[in-house]
Amino acid sequence: MDTRKESFVFHAEYLDDLPEEHRATYALYVFDYAIYGKIPELTGFEKTVWAKIQRRIDYDIASWEETKKSRSEAGRNGGIKSGITRRSKRSTALENEANEAQLQTAKQNEAMPQNVQKNEANEAVSVNVSESVNEYVSEYESVSANVNLPTGYAKQVFNLYKELGLPCCNGNEFLWETTEFGKAYDTLQRCYKGLHSNDVMSAIRNYSYVLNNANVYDGFKKRIRSFSGFVNWERFTDFLPCNFDINNFTNWSDQKPENKSVGLDRALEILNEENNK
Repeated sequence: MDTRKESFVFHAEYLDDLPEEHRATYALYVFDYAIYGKIPELTGFEKTVWAKIQRRIDYDIASWEETKKSRSEAGRNGGIKSGITRRSKRSTALENEANEAQLQTAKQNEAMPQNVQKNEANEAVSVNVSESVNEYVSEYESVSANVNLPTGYAKQVFNLYKELGLPCCNGNEFLWETTEFGKAYDTLQRCYKGLHSNDVMSAIRNYSYVLNNANVYDGFKKRIRSFSGFVNWERFTDFLPCNFDINNFTNWSDQKPENKSVGLDRALEILNEENNK
């Protein structure tokens, strides 16, 4: 799947803290990551510097995606309201026509007792037309009002996971409403509530990078087959920016390697410390 982006916003502050001789190199890292999702293989201090830049890029991307989503929803809601208004006007017009027809019929038949039964039938038809139209409009409004999908950063995480073409249990039917994402959403809210959304999205990008790295053992790539499996995995924290190291995944075997990463509580402390610098 081609996940290349056509453009992105490059902030000069990405490189403000770097020595001049390193800025050109890190500028290329920024382009490769923002356009192609490629993460540079760094260690030590360079890896720490890149982690801060990566979080800022993820934040900018997430902010833009949220803006696009808000604009799209605003347009959709405007269309729904417009449609409801048009249907309401049509229903009013039908009611008026039915009532006018009933009134004319009543006037014509006032002097004709033999037509009393026909008048009663016409009145029943008028009532049925009015009630049917109103019932349709009410049902339409109810369906529109009951569209209640989860919002916030979990939706951004879902969109990023889908955009990167990562594995899911439903094949091509990777939808927000699936049971798979429902389980993952519950886990994100329950277990990773303290994580910044950018750190969760960085973890997903790191996961994508691992799955697309030619040096990663194939057996590892087959272990996680869904989004819920990923966020519930005991090694999820290995993909957080403060823990991630591609070398931890290039020599995978059936025996779980020694996990040198820190746990979630310590990861939260480290990430908060870095964000407060």
